[in-house]
Amino acid sequence: MAFAPGVSLGPLILIPEASRYTTWQLSAGAATSFTDAWGAGVANPYTPKGVKGLLLQYLSTFTGDGVDDESLFLLRKNGSAVTNSVALVRCGAFRGALTLNITIRNSGLVVVECDSDGIIEYINSTGATAIGTLYLVTHGYYMGG
Repeated sequence: MAFAPGVSLGPLILIPEASRYTTWQLSAGAATSFTDAWGAGVANPYTPKGVKGLLLQYLSTFTGDGVDDESLFLLRKNGSAVTNSVALVRCGAFRGALTLNITIRNSGLVVVECDSDGIIEYINSTGATAIGTLYLVTHGYYMGG
């Protein structure tokens, strides 16, 4: 298989801690189809026009039902047609049988390619019923170069 050349996201520009959101930009996201993370067509207020990628902190939560539990959140560039879960950015993946009402929380930082307005899309890929919730906040961005 031939691969296309990669995309340079350029230098990372960190948003100073004192200037970051004090609440989650995406709070309790649980979409079952790819959805704009900041609201339909809403540009990321913490990135300038022309941004190429985002450094995001995520928190995913998932509460077991005592049977066959699975939660997987995927992130992608706004307008992308890619749906393969291996090719997209994952956060908060869990599969197994948790005791009823036991909650798992995952947190970390991920880099996601975005459109020029800083918009990304997310999905809870477990199917027709959203299981778990996702929280996102921007810590930095890439301007290309």
